[in-house]
Amino acid sequence: MLNMMHTIYVLMDFYLNANELIEIASTEPNLSSGQIFLDEQNKIAQSSGISYEDLASALPSYLAIKATLQKRKKIGCPKLPKSLSALKLIDEYTKTSNGQKFLIFNHKNNKILVFCSTTQLEALSKATHWYADGTFRTAAKHYYQLYIIHVYINNHMVPCCYALMNKRRKKDYNIIFKALKKEAKNMNLSLDPKYIMTDFEVAAINSFKFCFPGIKSLKTEYQKNEELANWFKSICSLAIIPIEYVNEFYFEKLCVNQPNLPKVDDFMTYFVNTYFEKNFDIEIWNHFDTNNTPRTNNNLEGYNLKLNIHLTVAKPDIFKVINKFKVEEVDAGLKYHRALKHEKPPLRNKLYIINDAILLNQKQMLRDKEISIDTYVKYAIQTFDFSKLEKKLKENFIDDDDDDDDESESDRDTDSDEE
Repeated sequence: MLNMMHTIYVLMDFYLNANELIEIASTEPNLSSGQIFLDEQNKIAQSSGISYEDLASALPSYLAIKATLQKRKKIGCPKLPKSLSALKLIDEYTKTSNGQKFLIFNHKNNKILVFCSTTQLEALSKATHWYADGTFRTAAKHYYQLYIIHVYINNHMVPCCYALMNKRRKKDYNIIFKALKKEAKNMNLSLDPKYIMTDFEVAAINSFKFCFPGIKSLKTEYQKNEELANWFKSICSLAIIPIEYVNEFYFEKLCVNQPNLPKVDDFMTYFVNTYFEKNFDIEIWNHFDTNNTPRTNNNLEGYNLKLNIHLTVAKPDIFKVINKFKVEEVDAGLKYHRALKHEKPPLRNKLYIINDAILLNQKQMLRDKEISIDTYVKYAIQTFDFSKLEKKLKENFIDDDDDDDDESESDRDTDSDEE
């Protein structure tokens, strides 16, 4: 009898909370109906304390309530367009969560949409280092790519622009960058990045060069035979040796030491044609002058993964995507102002911190002519061998738990000094 009464109580509790559940479905567009149901089901399981068997008897299944939840989610949302030309964006989808202008440019019946708030434009104007990357999975339906520009300010990475594109030609990127510059000018701001990190996409690179002629260099990201492994690390080291030594080191060292293995000749032909003689100037991919800023777009890849997880499906509907942009804009605004206050950034991997410190020291020694280029190259090659660095770290820094705690405190002090 007691068990039956408890079951009835749980059932009543669920339906008393059903209005709240349906309200969540109406007001949380970025939560799937399945996730809403699971969250509410979990709350009831925690509060009731009865067995799963009794819960299964008391609660309706997701299939039984799915249609109601999905119907409620659609109430208040605009009708999904069948094409880009049919898309109509009401004010709610053109402004930030606090009512500021967010959609700064709409090109030819929604073929390109550029979202960037006042705060994000300010961040773009203050930053000298920009990082850009495209993602396809989270681009809204009818769009080919979502292009995101981040800035790096005081060791904080801040997303600043979201552009939905149905093509990705040079002229499409030109439209985005010109829209940003025009909006900045309207706010009496100037966009003048000095360094831009992007992937090896010729259209984007050429557009950055055209729209931002003040860029000093464009940077790009990279990604058992021991002889081949060591030789390939030498190839990678070309990115962090002085530009004036690249050709000499490449032809004199790498060609002479090239492994006699299948496909290596094909790789070398591709490498020379692509990175020495055709699309990408050495200045684009060389990082010798990069200090204390990210040398890869790994941070952006992580951000794109987060968007993929939060949006749950590939090619989500446009309104769900814009609502996610609005949520991210709030977070970006807070990150930007924390960066301006020099608040402590997220902790970096200890290996990367030590690796960067060693490389920075070797660069300075080379500039001061305390070491030769050959000696520097040996250190540069080791930059790409984290196994040795990790072993050294364990031997010299991690002796026991107490030492580990002391080191963590030291790292925090070092990071603060660098800021």
